[in-house]
Amino acid sequence: MSDDIQELKDVFLKKHKSYLGRIPSIDFFPEAYELFLTYATPEELDEDIITRDTLQKITTQLGWD
Repeated sequence: MSDDIQELKDVFLKKHKSYLGRIPSIDFFPEAYELFLTYATPEELDEDIITRDTLQKITTQLGWD
């Protein structure tokens, strides 16, 4: 399997596992990503995914709630 296909599979799996299909390192602007690094669990950091709970913490901190 080519590296490009494997990379696409990896992104698809991350989007499937992550809340709202968001991949923090790709989808977040810098301030939101910094907050992600602050609030994320070790699993979220390791897999570059986000949970609903972590996203709520970020949106609250940004004043979007």
